[in-house]
Amino acid sequence: MTDNARPEPIFNSAIAVANWFIGMNRTYPSELTHLKIQKTLYFNQGWRLAYFNIPLFEDPSRRGNTGRS
Repeated sequence: MTDNARPEPIFNSAIAVANWFIGMNRTYPSELTHLKIQKTLYFNQGWRLAYFNIPLFEDPSRRGNTGRS
């Protein structure tokens, strides 16, 4: 890989990441709701972009309308 080449995302889609989290939840059980999965996807995508400037998955992400700003 050259210095100018941008690394590829780890996962192809947010669904693949969500499936990975669901699989991890089987190993470390906790209450996992669709809202927790969505928040976790949003947080992890933002964290990876902030620290590495590389997306975790290719799908676009956006903040949901939960009534908070």
